[in-house]
Amino acid sequence: MENQVLSLEQMNQLKELGVDTSRASMAIYSIYAGEEKEYNILAANGVFAEKQKHDRFGYGIHNVVSFDKKPVFTSQDIIELLPHEVTNYADYQLLIDKHRDSYSVSYENTDSFLVSFCRVDLLDCLYEMILWVIDNDYLETK
Repeated sequence: MENQVLSLEQMNQLKELGVDTSRASMAIYSIYAGEEKEYNILAANGVFAEKQKHDRFGYGIHNVVSFDKKPVFTSQDIIELLPHEVTNYADYQLLIDKHRDSYSVSYENTDSFLVSFCRVDLLDCLYEMILWVIDNDYLETK
């Protein structure tokens, strides 16, 4: 699951900052295999309907799947949350670039950068940017 979705700690931080995490396209579900074994699986958010009692073969799943799903954002989810443009004395557009060994996410225009984050992992850049956008009141939160 590493580098595919934000960590649960990162998701909790976004939730505390007022981001609606229910819009996440993925979720972590707990699967129980016996009394002492628990596995976390990454699946599409909503893949297990909360009122679902049986799988498609008719076997009961209420003792196997935890319906306490934990939504997690993908890179695409964060891109969709980020404003396409922000204004700070000028208009700055969101740009995502791939470099030889890293990625950068920035708000810039033809004259200057407003902010830029460069990391080896795109998801890390996007996470830094969503925090910056929230801290600077460019994203409406609860």
